[in-house]
Amino acid sequence: MAFPWDIREEHTVRVPDAEQNGSEGRGDGDSTEPAHGEHAPANPRQTPWRSWTISVSALLALLVSLLLMLGDLLASILSNLGGPQPVATFIDIAVAGHAALALSSACLFGVGIANTARRRPAVLAEWAIIPIGIGWFVLWGRLAAG
Repeated sequence: MAFPWDIREEHTVRVPDAEQNGSEGRGDGDSTEPAHGEHAPANPRQTPWRSWTISVSALLALLVSLLLMLGDLLASILSNLGGPQPVATFIDIAVAGHAALALSSACLFGVGIANTARRRPAVLAEWAIIPIGIGWFVLWGRLAAG
């Protein structure tokens, strides 16, 4: 029968180390184990992420979405200067898609700040918005170009 995992050095006594000429081993301040009475989380993935993680990812996702939306608007203006007229619905759909990504970025930021249990999925979704927005920009740019 094995010992339960909750027992952490309850009956351990530190003894002098022979290799260090009688000096004691690591002190209590150097130990990586939790102190007596404290319990380490059973699963490290269950520890809540800090609020700066959602702030950085949300700000970056929002910024990328808005810049790509600005790029779509700029492409629609420049397409009127010469050449064949692109179908306006392609540009409208591209702008609407980036606006939806920017809105979802703001909503995920609110969810992540309000609830620490949902912060990790919100951060991962925020980081996923960036390549989705870039792909959306490339896709609708190619469709509008013909």
